[in-house]
Amino acid sequence: MESVAQLRELGIAAPTRVHSSRLLPPTPRATYRAVLHCLRRIRDPHVWLIATIRFRSLIKEANQPLPTHLKDGSPELEVCMEQRARARKHLKKELTEVRAATACHPHALVRLIEECYGVRGRVKWELIKNVTLSSPLSAKEWPQAVLDKHPNPETRYPPMQLQPLPPCLRPLAKRRPDPPSIPRARTVDPPAAVRREMRKRWEWAWDNVSVPIVLPANEDGAATGWEGKGVIETMRAMAGVDSSPFPPTPPRRAGRPAQTGRQHPLPSFENLPNSLKAAFPRRPPSSYRSLSYFPPPRAAITRQNPRTWKYQRKMTARLIRRAYKSVWERLDWVSKVPFRKNSAGLVVGGWQRSDWTMVSTGHSGSGPPEWREAGSRWSEATEDELKWLTEDELEGNWDEKRLRAARQKARSKAAQADRAAVAAAKDAEAQ
Repeated sequence: MESVAQLRELGIAAPTRVHSSRLLPPTPRATYRAVLHCLRRIRDPHVWLIATIRFRSLIKEANQPLPTHLKDGSPELEVCMEQRARARKHLKKELTEVRAATACHPHALVRLIEECYGVRGRVKWELIKNVTLSSPLSAKEWPQAVLDKHPNPETRYPPMQLQPLPPCLRPLAKRRPDPPSIPRARTVDPPAAVRREMRKRWEWAWDNVSVPIVLPANEDGAATGWEGKGVIETMRAMAGVDSSPFPPTPPRRAGRPAQTGRQHPLPSFENLPNSLKAAFPRRPPSSYRSLSYFPPPRAAITRQNPRTWKYQRKMTARLIRRAYKSVWERLDWVSKVPFRKNSAGLVVGGWQRSDWTMVSTGHSGSGPPEWREAGSRWSEATEDELKWLTEDELEGNWDEKRLRAARQKARSKAAQADRAAVAAAKDAEAQ
């Protein structure tokens, strides 16, 4: 075999050596043990539950035995081998992401937390599926184009064409950007073009909607499946919202090891099966020594985000807490509001976008600027302003609200000036 120098003289690139951190373990048992070994650095029962379920299915698909009744070289056998090779590649990619997250690369750790808590990835669509099937739509909520073809449509997942979002997810849907204006000869689109545009709009809404971790108690029956399982309490504890999950390490005494960390498990610990409860680390390790070296990928792989991958950092309690808090502050929430009629006579209410701090404490310290503005004005508003603010909050019409506020302020200033002029005239007559 030619050496590297001989290959270079011939103009052939030398084969690159794959780092050991990106190799797949030889057996399924070794692969599963490697996953648990990496997860021991993250003492979150919910992450353990979601990650182990995911890796069990991946390991099963990657080690699926080939059918024995198929002959060698048959097209069916080649298809089975290709599917198993694709599953092994997917398993290797997922294991690489977990190794990068616990090695530790901060952006990979944040991505792992987002995938396990339903912010992105497969778990997000599982939550959307639970919400969709738990709150079927009424006949009044379907568009007329669907009722013309199906008089009694059913809520399905994956959603059928022109299926609206569930009411609890509509406040979280992003606004679709307006298409570029193109001058056209005709002013009225044909029915087929209108239906095509409606289908694109609904598909875009389903692809870009977000889902909360849990939904508040409601009579609609909408639920994500994580209600009452301690997921929120666990994430708040890991993010240090209530209190620091890992207190400072006390000084060591002579001959006595330091006992640090929480003595009792997190609320979501009861969701784990008995096998994982036995393997779950009750106490953090005495020192956060990094795992095996995980180098950044090659430059050709990270061409689109070259600044994301940097050198790995030491995994500390502060780094884990900041990663969880960054995910916690970007979560979406909805709240249930009563139905009522606004100033235009339209029935509004049902569900609205909300912020966790405003729902729990009555004020908003994060979220969009309009929510911060609304939260700061609740305590200082009069009865008329409260009615006006509530109407616009349910309608979501912030531009109209500011316009009416400016008009109301101008009218109040004019009335105050008129009263001052009348008072001055009376004083002049009295003198």
